[in-house]
Amino acid sequence: MKYCMYVVDSNNDDFEKSQAGYDDVKNSAIDCEKSDDIELLLRILICGLNSDRYSDQNWYFITDEQNGIILMG
Repeated sequence: MKYCMYVVDSNNDDFEKSQAGYDDVKNSAIDCEKSDDIELLLRILICGLNSDRYSDQNWYFITDEQNGIILMG
């Protein structure tokens, strides 16, 4: 698995999105999807928002798991 999409509850008072690093996101996640294909993760996110599987009240981060960095958040 090369990439991961982490879901973080936006109501988490202990999580500061603007200052969050990779470990903060990973440790605060309430859900995650893993894949070797970043495009697939983006499709999962879009479909999940459109079908109400995911809430627009959460924050979503796509990470590069091999390098431990946030690619999108």
